[in-house]
Amino acid sequence: MATAQQTSRQHLISRVLLKQFTMRAPKGSGWQLLPIDLRNPGRVHKLRSTST
Repeated sequence: MATAQQTSRQHLISRVLLKQFTMRAPKGSGWQLLPIDLRNPGRVHKLRSTST
């Protein structure tokens, strides 16, 4: 059985604040965020909803 990996250096941002940085996604899928990974700038990013 695998053990859970401990997560560190994360913080919580409410959906209300996140929505200020969202844009309409194509095909009517609602408001989306584009995540940025500062440690891996070449990574391909996908739009995500504020709930994820």
